[in-house]
Amino acid sequence: MIEKLLKINWFRLLLSIFSATDDITYTAHEFEQKAKESKKQTLIISVLGVFWACLLITISASIYFLSTSDTLFHVEAKTEYLTILSKEDSSFPEWGIGGAEVFDDCDDESLKLSGTLQINSGVSIEISRIDKGMLSIALISNNDQSIGTLKTFQISKKLSSCVYVKFVPLNGNSWTLPIDGDVVLGSSLKEGIARIPLLQSGNIYITDKASLSQEYYTSEPKQFSLGDRFVVNNPTTQSSGVIMINEEPYIHVSYNVKGEKGLIERYKSEPIVLKNSFWTKLFNDETLIILWFIVVALYTVIKIVIRVNLD
Repeated sequence: MIEKLLKINWFRLLLSIFSATDDITYTAHEFEQKAKESKKQTLIISVLGVFWACLLITISASIYFLSTSDTLFHVEAKTEYLTILSKEDSSFPEWGIGGAEVFDDCDDESLKLSGTLQINSGVSIEISRIDKGMLSIALISNNDQSIGTLKTFQISKKLSSCVYVKFVPLNGNSWTLPIDGDVVLGSSLKEGIARIPLLQSGNIYITDKASLSQEYYTSEPKQFSLGDRFVVNNPTTQSSGVIMINEEPYIHVSYNVKGEKGLIERYKSEPIVLKNSFWTKLFNDETLIILWFIVVALYTVIKIVIRVNLD
């Protein structure tokens, strides 16, 4: 192995990228011979070493920072429906439910109490609101245990495995609720149903940190269409954000989530795959663009230096 390395013509290898150009008036072999016979061979070797070192550093940095598979998505949308599943061993944030009706055990009798709702892990949440109608939240325990506890100034009530919450935004009142978990935005279209709650509109942004500056950049947004459904495959973080309900129609939602790729699902159509690919990162990462620009500029300068010292 060592003998093979010693037999390599390292000078020719270092010089190859500069000899393999169309603007020289002699062959690559003649170019190499002129460089070897030059009185400034030490200078030529030095600038060649500097160039190849910069090139290898830039390539290594590009591969290291651009090869990560995770994509950070920022979603802003108006929807009539979304679902939230709790991440394993994670609880939901507390919800303030002033002005809402709580139907414990999903029966017809409601609790008109103001307080905070502590939701346990292992709960599925379905949130829907058609146009300007009432907001309905269904909380179902996946393990038939209590979905959580409703706390007020007077009581602390453990709720059943099925709870329904109703809120009607009237007279300027509104709700803002933090969300944490696996979010699926929108619902699937189904034939034979006259009206189902749908994703109305919104944007999804792919964001990431620049390789060296660590500043966030954001790509051009991808717009949702009416009836879309958005889900992230293999999420590596929970979806975290907020929903707001007021006298305006629909549910306003904003959240961030990181995962392998996002899927925009459309009725009887192939899903649109969104992810932060190598080229997307390279195009949006100003730091790496500057590094590659420096390498190209250095290549031009060094080529001129070599040619001046040979001619």
